[in-house]
Amino acid sequence: MEEGVTLDEASFKKEIEKQRERGRANVVSAFVNFNLINSGEFSPTEFVGYHSFSSVSKVLGVADSGKESLVITDVSPFYPSSGGQIGDIGTIESDKSKFEVSNTEKVDQVTIHKGKWHGKPFSIGEEVRMKVDSETRNAIMRNHTATHILHKVLQDLLGSHVKQAGSLVAPDRLRFDFGHFGPISPECLAQIERRVNEIILEDFGVQVFETNYQEALNRGAMALFSEKYGDKVRLVEIGDGYSKELCGGTHLSNTGKVGFFSILTESSIASGIRRIEAITGKPAIDRFQNLVHNVNQWGTRLECSPNDISEKLEKLLLENQALKRTNETFRKNERRALVERANRERKKFGMTELIINRFDGTTVEELKEIVDEIVDKKENILALLASSGEKVNFVLKISPDLVNKGFNAGKLVKEISQITGGGGGGRPDLATAGGKEISKLEQALTFAESLIGKKLEKIDP
Repeated sequence: MEEGVTLDEASFKKEIEKQRERGRANVVSAFVNFNLINSGEFSPTEFVGYHSFSSVSKVLGVADSGKESLVITDVSPFYPSSGGQIGDIGTIESDKSKFEVSNTEKVDQVTIHKGKWHGKPFSIGEEVRMKVDSETRNAIMRNHTATHILHKVLQDLLGSHVKQAGSLVAPDRLRFDFGHFGPISPECLAQIERRVNEIILEDFGVQVFETNYQEALNRGAMALFSEKYGDKVRLVEIGDGYSKELCGGTHLSNTGKVGFFSILTESSIASGIRRIEAITGKPAIDRFQNLVHNVNQWGTRLECSPNDISEKLEKLLLENQALKRTNETFRKNERRALVERANRERKKFGMTELIINRFDGTTVEELKEIVDEIVDKKENILALLASSGEKVNFVLKISPDLVNKGFNAGKLVKEISQITGGGGGGRPDLATAGGKEISKLEQALTFAESLIGKKLEKIDP
């Protein structure tokens, strides 16, 4: 919403132009790089795809890169990728061969059909039947008309500063980049989505006018300042002046054919540039039905109606937090009890204390917490704790003064854990290890007491 925000228009236009350049770079044709054709050798392709998905055409050129092939005809119903709309797919057939079109692109004014052969290549001058995949084209048109609606809705709800900074119109989704100064809240996104669907339900007519550039501007057309327009332009108008944009792409005859519009994501892609990705038609309906199905399933699992899920989840979250607090209190009490038990069973070697104990079912992290409390800022103390479960765990901690006298927890715990068929290591003051032979844990602890005891006797007889 426009609420006292000042827009740096020069920087804003610069960022949008950068984004549009990135968008253009993404659609550079591989065929242009292959230099398979010289477009200057061909007359401009007559495009008849605004009103027809098929045509009878004459082959003007064929080429093959070894991996991909292309066909050029005098007339084509296939829309070449342009202005964010991806190229059509479909088939080109003769009586003896078939060419499966996987993409359609344009070099200068020449349309290039990219794909692969099923049979031998066409001959120059051969008459062929061209047919656009209608399901894919209709899906593209749904997304393109929805893009125009979205653009206008964003201007209505966010402000007139919103301008297109790039787009992708594909059969499975639409992507719309636009200038805006910050994230869009979930509530505002829901409002945008709802408003787009309201325009769809209005079933506004979509009309196309061919006129000159200045006349289109005089009629209120929205032009993108970074685009280059010729003398003759196409003005796409939705409703009675609801939306007016200069556009060379293909569109539906009315908004109702979009069916349904659903926003997937909203994100930032550059400074001052936002991106909305959305779907329409059957994919949008499928997504809605999946969401409803999931909500109903959660209602069943939570034993409440779908309308009460939010309230039930809030209650469960509060209960979970209470359980976590109770569990943490229990763990602290249990840890304190284990610390007290370990301290009761300590052995003295002169001035030094050695604690060796076994707490089965305790994790390595829990053992670390316990030895931390046992050794905490004390001198002349070593604590070796072990546990068994799916495997054996060891944690050894040594007070700093003993480390200074040559004790190394990493070396000691590695030697001890070898009794159980394992290994480990760590710092001189703290180390961990594991082992696979649980039945040898007591043997390892007995060995540890003997090993450490002998070392202590040498420094503290």
